[in-house]
Amino acid sequence: MRFGDLAIVFAACSLLAEDARAEPDFPCKGCVVVAPKTDDGPRPLLVVLHGDEGSPTKVLGAWKQAADAAGVVLFAPRCPTSEGCNGSWWRWDGDPEWLLAQVALVEARHPIDPKRRYLAGWSGGTTYASFHIPRWSPTFAAVSLAGGGAPPHDETCLPHAGGACEPIHYLQGDKNPLFAYAEGAHAYLEKCGHAVTWELHAGADHAGEWRAYERETGTILGWLLARPEGCVTASVPATPAPATSAPSEGEAPLSGPSAASAPSAPSSASAPGGPGSPPASLPSGPRCSCTFDASSGDTGAVYVALALGLTSRRSWPRRPARTWFRRRASS
Repeated sequence: MRFGDLAIVFAACSLLAEDARAEPDFPCKGCVVVAPKTDDGPRPLLVVLHGDEGSPTKVLGAWKQAADAAGVVLFAPRCPTSEGCNGSWWRWDGDPEWLLAQVALVEARHPIDPKRRYLAGWSGGTTYASFHIPRWSPTFAAVSLAGGGAPPHDETCLPHAGGACEPIHYLQGDKNPLFAYAEGAHAYLEKCGHAVTWELHAGADHAGEWRAYERETGTILGWLLARPEGCVTASVPATPAPATSAPSEGEAPLSGPSAASAPSAPSSASAPGGPGSPPASLPSGPRCSCTFDASSGDTGAVYVALALGLTSRRSWPRRPARTWFRRRASS
């Protein structure tokens, strides 16, 4: 057994001593499911994607307390080595159907509320999640992105959305060397009609993003639980400009290029006239609005997650800042 596998098993075993029960190597090798001790009715499901550290251990540790307190089934898949992944979700960039199939296996063992499935990505996991945003709906009611991201490969917006429009919570530091790509993903999401909560941490590099992420998982989980599937789209989805793949992305602390030497942001998409033509305009996409139903059976879980997130911080979260996407010409 390799050291990475031992680390995953150790992390899972440490969870067994707490209020939740952990299932290592389920439903896939290196993956971990952490469920409440009792399956008393359908539960929300949170799927968390790790970064380029290569295993779920780190991101699992950030989420386990909040998920356990809120009675949420937590699934931390490992990027599949059996499918050719070397530990990096975005470098592998495999078919999302693999992940959706693992979610189905989790649901076959645990009672899951089909309207409260959520996806959360960290760093490289966020970039993979953002690459395939159109594929996550309607499986996931809402998505959390943090510390990474780039515009998706698929130019369409929510082709399988049905009645859901997938709200997005996006936590990002503006000193991440690849910040321009996250801004590109943010612009894409808003053009496609996602309701985006953009939480910008001024002065935070990749390590700073992780510290903020660890502090705020309870708050983010409360945000997700308050948004069950069922947002209604108001118009036909827009078609955004083609995306540009992101360059190599490191893990905290960043050992890659400095902000000064980082690649420039993707250039604006060209109109049909070819290179040098004015950027193609993006029509307004469908807008959506999700409101928290106080009569929902998950009200207590939402309050627990929010309280846990707020009290775990030394101070109240500052008001999220907002930036506009600045298109820069490629050098």
